[in-house]
Amino acid sequence: MKIVSLFTGLLISLSTFSQLEDAELDSLKNTWRSELQIQANDLGVGVMDETYGTPAFRDSIYAMFQKDTFVVEGIYAQQLYRDQTTFGMNRASMDCEKEYDALLNKYYNLYLRKLKPEDRKLVVASQKAWLKFRDSEREVNEMMIKTEYSGGGTIQQLIYASQYLYITRQRVFELVSYMTRMD
Repeated sequence: MKIVSLFTGLLISLSTFSQLEDAELDSLKNTWRSELQIQANDLGVGVMDETYGTPAFRDSIYAMFQKDTFVVEGIYAQQLYRDQTTFGMNRASMDCEKEYDALLNKYYNLYLRKLKPEDRKLVVASQKAWLKFRDSEREVNEMMIKTEYSGGGTIQQLIYASQYLYITRQRVFELVSYMTRMD
């Protein structure tokens, strides 16, 4: 009887942290996104203090960025909690990187539109150089998960996925930082 109880408990705990099917995950992410947007509004995330008149460009960018990252990071946290398998954690990091990549494009285009035409060339060149840097960093990161360097193990996959996310997330923060210096 103890073996049956132990086996049943094991099955229940494994099912709690099992891999999600793509369609199920997409549905959950849509639900989480809606819930997090409502939460952000309820908490006042991204709400600007207009006490001193019309908010400056930098304030509006920062407010939008707060709300965007609140939702992206919230989805990431929900996904990590919902699927705690190695596959699930890797997928959560890679999915979050895609979300940040979308934010990267959003804020990069906002930044370009705010600049004078003659200054855009410098930012475009900088972004092209960053893309080359990102790609080469990803190659180094991939090389470092090889057993000969890391000793192997599933933790290396998690480190790889986290670093993949970190690189893109950091660039979004850099672009937003530039814009929060503008009026």
